[in-house]
Amino acid sequence: MKSRGVARAVHIDLDGRQITYQLRRSARRTLGLAVGRDAVRVAAPLRLAQVHIDAFLHERRHWLLARLDAWAQQPPTPTIALVDGAAFPLLGAPCQVRVLRGRGAAQWQGGAGATAVHVMCALGQPVFGAVMRAIKARARDDFALRVAHFAARLGVDAPPLALSSARTRWGSCSARAIRLNWRLIHLPPAVIDYVVAHEVAHLRHMNHSPAFWACVDALYPMAQHQRQRLRVLGRDLPELVDGGAVGPPF
Repeated sequence: MKSRGVARAVHIDLDGRQITYQLRRSARRTLGLAVGRDAVRVAAPLRLAQVHIDAFLHERRHWLLARLDAWAQQPPTPTIALVDGAAFPLLGAPCQVRVLRGRGAAQWQGGAGATAVHVMCALGQPVFGAVMRAIKARARDDFALRVAHFAARLGVDAPPLALSSARTRWGSCSARAIRLNWRLIHLPPAVIDYVVAHEVAHLRHMNHSPAFWACVDALYPMAQHQRQRLRVLGRDLPELVDGGAVGPPF
């Protein structure tokens, strides 16, 4: 029986180079290939024989190897340890982490243009999880407003919203929900608007046809410019990492 929806590591020799990729099978009809900084991913139909997947990769080996080489030449992803005083990008501007002693929900200082997040922690309590929960909650609230805005412009009900942690996709849309990568919250609002408009347009066109792109442009006239910005800015997003159990400084 084929493994449904669970990725497994597979090895293949392409022009004398040993390549490891993550193979995920699902109820899809075609093969998909994505090359990211951290992994090569292949999506395949449930019952497709491995020999056909191998042939697919051999046919695309020049593109795949070129993408791997391009990633290898990129500077390493910057990391930000989420500790007291650290600054991370929020909606395209710096936002500082301030760890305070106490209990309760995180508080954002500065309203829509937040310049700091105050996280309440007991002495010695891990900070990373508390800050990440605050950031993702902020992302969900922000994205929900944008989805509602563009859905209203399209004349449809706003669908349920879910956050994604995908490494190679900014968003996706199905009949059940729109999923948006929480890391978008790092980017300027205009870029986020493009991604949201893109996914909302899929509620009318579940493809990338000329009619779809016309719908995106109608929803958000700055879409093409912001799409180019996303390609540039998205490459340099930092990785938020655990700085250890650093409690409140006072």
